[in-house]
Amino acid sequence: MTPLPPCQDQPAIDSPSSSSPDSLSKQNPLHPSTSQSNTSQSSSSQSSSSQSSSSQSSSSQSNTSQPPGLLLCGNLPPGALDSMLQRWGLGMATVEPGEEIPGSYWGAPEAGLRWEPATERATLWVRGDTPLHSALHEACHLLCMSEERRLSADTDAGGDDLEECGVCLLQILLADWVEGASSARLCADMDAWGYSFRLGSTLAWVREDSEDARRWLLEQDLVRSNRSEEPASVALQGEPIGPPPRRSLPQELGALAPTFRPRR
Repeated sequence: MTPLPPCQDQPAIDSPSSSSPDSLSKQNPLHPSTSQSNTSQSSSSQSSSSQSSSSQSSSSQSNTSQPPGLLLCGNLPPGALDSMLQRWGLGMATVEPGEEIPGSYWGAPEAGLRWEPATERATLWVRGDTPLHSALHEACHLLCMSEERRLSADTDAGGDDLEECGVCLLQILLADWVEGASSARLCADMDAWGYSFRLGSTLAWVREDSEDARRWLLEQDLVRSNRSEEPASVALQGEPIGPPPRRSLPQELGALAPTFRPRR
């Protein structure tokens, strides 16, 4: 799912508890009575917090309204986001102010995603006023989708409910690996933008209701648990992940480290 802007079509993720088969719903923070239901169908075999449904509308819609105070890509130190994405093998391209963003499902300033044949790379497209949470969400869609889907990715990320929740957790984790950002700040920005979790906040979901998302990320080899193993600064299967970043959520995410290997 591509994240939805805070406008009339805007939903936000609402995660049910692991004891509930209900799927995630999206709710518009600015227009609570106008949320739309969606295309993502939950598997009958999944009964967990990772059940999600996205709300979708016309891909031609453009969004110009953003909550104030969000951390934007243009606020980051030069190369901060690009250098992290390169470690995953993703490309990043930036368009000039006022230009449309290629591959943006909801229109600028929301981030876009596409496979670029010219560079033979899955590429994240952003603008200076693209919120970081949007950029990381789309980047994590590229990382979490299968290689086959990645090779034809364009605008609509697709994927099922469990993958969607894996995307949300991975974007939060990776914020600590971006200079000038943090996982704690990203959770706050997700709340401000309109992700609406049943437990009341993004951080509450991470703490109490994200076990299925964690399990899925581990199964797909997107993250590794260091709870009883080496610190995150050591090499993972021969691939150094560099010095551990500052951990803004050590209690919630301290045991997880990215593998910097996209899903195969």
